[in-house]
Amino acid sequence: MIEEQRVLIDEVVKDYTERQKREKEEEIKKYYDKKASVLGDVANPLFNKLLDPKWLNASVSKAKYEEEIQEAITKAKNDIEAIRAINSPFVDTLIEKYVDTLSLDEAKAKHDELVLAASRAGFNQTSPAPETAEKPSAPVVSNTTDGVILKIHANQTQINQICDFMKAIGVSYEIQQVTERV
Repeated sequence: MIEEQRVLIDEVVKDYTERQKREKEEEIKKYYDKKASVLGDVANPLFNKLLDPKWLNASVSKAKYEEEIQEAITKAKNDIEAIRAINSPFVDTLIEKYVDTLSLDEAKAKHDELVLAASRAGFNQTSPAPETAEKPSAPVVSNTTDGVILKIHANQTQINQICDFMKAIGVSYEIQQVTERV
C-alpha cells in the first residue's frame, strides 16, 4: 500500500514539475522574442539552441535567465556579424552552420572548406573563370518533385571539380552517364 501511494505522489509531483517547466519556457520564449529581434531571421532557429535547460528549473530566478539570454543573444549577434564581415559568397551556408553548431570556429572552418573546394573547382573569387574552356550550349534546368536537374557539358576533370565543390557545400547529387545516339 505504501508503494502504491509513493508512486501516485511521484506522478503528481512529476506532472506539476513538467507543467511549471512548460510555463517557464513560455515565459522565457516571450522574453527571448522581445530581445532577439537583433538576430533577424535566425532568431527562431537559434532559440532552441540557446535555451539552457537549467533556466527551466524553479531555482533559477527571472533576473538570472534574462541576463544569460541577453548574453547569449549578444554573443550570437557578434558571431553572425563576424561571419558577415568575412564577405564570403557562402555567407548563407556559413550562417546555417553557425545556427546548427553555435560555433564561430566551425563556421570559419566551413568557409575554408568551401573556399578550398571552389579553388579546386577552378573558381577564383578575384578573377573570372578562364576563357580557355569550350563554351557549351546553354544549360538546361528543369524542376522535379525531388530537386533540380542540371545538364552540364564538361570533361572528366571539370566534373570531378564540380563534384568536389558540391560535396563541400552539402549538395546531394546523382551522376548518370548519357551517351548520345547518332
